[in-house]
Amino acid sequence: MEKQIISFLEQYKYFIDFAQRPRNLEGMTVIHYDKLPKITIVQKNLQINGKTVHLEKVPTSHNRTHNPEQSKVAGEMPILSKDSYNPSTGELTLETGVFVGWPEKKEGK
Repeated sequence: MEKQIISFLEQYKYFIDFAQRPRNLEGMTVIHYDKLPKITIVQKNLQINGKTVHLEKVPTSHNRTHNPEQSKVAGEMPILSKDSYNPSTGELTLETGVFVGWPEKKEGK
């Protein structure tokens, strides 16, 4: 196994509307960001070959991929997930469908 193991979540079906107020977009497969289903995933008792794994670090990458149709929308994608790692219990928690905020501005933009 590699030293790095990746866990990820992908959600499909809807084009996400980030307008300030919900709009009538009848006929489109659209969901307003504040109507996204909230999902919590807890990973615990992580083991490899029957032995408990103690994670050294748990980096997070938000918005690494998105629907190609989303590229047609000007502006940044907001962060819609948050995570935490508790080293004393070994639990890794991911919550999606939660508006966290907008990504930090990149230099030069």
